[in-house]
Amino acid sequence: MAYIFFAAAAAASYLAARLSVRLYLSLPPAWLCEYGEEAGILQAKENRCRRKHLARAVITAVIFLLIQPMVWEAEAAAGGCADAIGVLPVYDAALANTLLSPIVNSLYFVTIAVILSSAALSDVDYCIIPDQLSAAVAVLGSVYAASAGSIKGAALGAVFAAGLIILSALLGRMVSGQESFGMGDIKLMTACGTIVSGPARSAWLTSAAVFFSISVILSAVWFAVLMIFRKTDLRTSRPMAPWIAVSALAMLSAELS
Repeated sequence: MAYIFFAAAAAASYLAARLSVRLYLSLPPAWLCEYGEEAGILQAKENRCRRKHLARAVITAVIFLLIQPMVWEAEAAAGGCADAIGVLPVYDAALANTLLSPIVNSLYFVTIAVILSSAALSDVDYCIIPDQLSAAVAVLGSVYAASAGSIKGAALGAVFAAGLIILSALLGRMVSGQESFGMGDIKLMTACGTIVSGPARSAWLTSAAVFFSISVILSAVWFAVLMIFRKTDLRTSRPMAPWIAVSALAMLSAELS
């Protein structure tokens, strides 16, 4: 039966990738403007279609790798229950809860992945992370944490993640005289603090710290690669949202599984 779950993971990943690109392409132009800019400067949405196929392939691969742990957990839970009782009864509350948890977790993960991927695409194309997407992530993270009884951990994780990136931004400005992180990065990092710290419960501090560290390390490595190939320089800012998204999804996948 393993190939069935493998195929299900691949199908879910591809669907999530399609939804991510579709959500990104449907964002109102006004969401992609800096403060004070007119939405009309974006013209039609053809500009956002250029990266559609590449983004779809990349997002599909990333989500596929990250979503597998939860799919395999769902298989293990279902298999374990079936082995324990032999035949599925008409209704069993404990069994229903056991099977429902991985399903809910998977749907939650896919929803967060779609939103974060759309935010990453926006940052790559326009160096703008819509506040609406960051707010959606924060709301979903808070609702999930509240349902799991860990809203305090989610809130503390968000505050801690925000503190880390703000402190890093201040230090970076003192050292280089330039902005290391934009406000969009800070807002998205704060929102992601809720989703990585909520499932962690008492380990919210560790989760937030690891999440922030992975984001910064991935961003720094990519920036170094671009520097080596002379595709950027120290005066040029690079999108941070893709690495925040990858780090948050990796942490979330590990904690939910």
